[in-house]
Amino acid sequence: RFFDQFKDVMILILLAAFRINSALTAFGATTDPDEIFYREYMEILDGEYTEEKAQYMRDEMKYIVNAIKKYESMNDGGSESDISDEERMEIIEAANYAYSHKNAAELALDYVNKLRELIDLGENNALFLYDTGWQLLLSRKADLISFTLILFALCNIFGVEFGKSSSSGRFADILRATKKGRDKTFFSKFALGAVCAVIVLIAFETADYYLLMKNYTLPHPESASVILFSKIESEAGIRFAGVELLDFALAGMLLRIFATFFFTFGVFALSSAVKKNISVMLISALVLLLPSAISTSSGLSFLSKIDFLPVAAGAELLHISESTNPAEPFLNAAYAVIILSAAVAMIVFTSYRTWTLQKRIKEAKR
Repeated sequence: RFFDQFKDVMILILLAAFRINSALTAFGATTDPDEIFYREYMEILDGEYTEEKAQYMRDEMKYIVNAIKKYESMNDGGSESDISDEERMEIIEAANYAYSHKNAAELALDYVNKLRELIDLGENNALFLYDTGWQLLLSRKADLISFTLILFALCNIFGVEFGKSSSSGRFADILRATKKGRDKTFFSKFALGAVCAVIVLIAFETADYYLLMKNYTLPHPESASVILFSKIESEAGIRFAGVELLDFALAGMLLRIFATFFFTFGVFALSSAVKKNISVMLISALVLLLPSAISTSSGLSFLSKIDFLPVAAGAELLHISESTNPAEPFLNAAYAVIILSAAVAMIVFTSYRTWTLQKRIKEAKR
């Protein structure tokens, strides 16, 4: 028995370590020169749009293009080939700068053009900001490693009593012999499930935010979130017009929290009904992954309506709704929160009735 407990603890520790490592990989400090130079440009431009800032990037891009042209002309034997050694070194140095900064300058200039377009459309709350941290935060997928950890921790939360017995019978029946025993064990397990979800959320969300703030920063949360999107207009209008980055991030976080509790108590209820940990794991994995896996198949696209993963990702659900209803960007999120809240209440109530033998007690009274 000690070996089994030790093995379980080690698996949980390995899953937690794997989750932290994935956060370090995704949000760790970058050595990519394009990202480093892009950050330098955006910190120069930081703040409200001005024509002086826009012209700075246009001049910078023009300088880079001309420096590359001069260098290539020199190498091809053009007019720049018959020059002094000092001029040659100047051209090479300018070209080195141009080649190293070209990609970052193009990204920064694209940002300038997008911001100018937004202002022309009447969105004056969008700002210049170093947006990589926000992009990483709002493009996170569903946290499947955390769900796996929760699943492994809770899959046998009820089943363990059904697997053990004494001379008086199974432990599950002994614990449920009185109403006090039934209620006490149920709510103790309920509290354990809730604590597990809270610990996972706090530990791993904190790790993500800490790494993002440390290595990328999340500047100007008051800026319009539309600035992050590659296309700022859809057929229905400006995407997320007026919605601030902070509001967008909080809505995504709320969805992730509700999804985590929904999954936690889904595993909780399955354990009370199925009673075997392997079966709970298989059913949970199928419910979690199957709609997403086959929703793109021919004739099965309707399954995307019940795909849990975009909700669990948070911001992904907001992105899905943006092209159809930019005037009400949080409507789908509100529906998801209401549905998940109702589902959690129903799941907990059903598992309570299952554990406390409500149906059997009613039949005995008849």
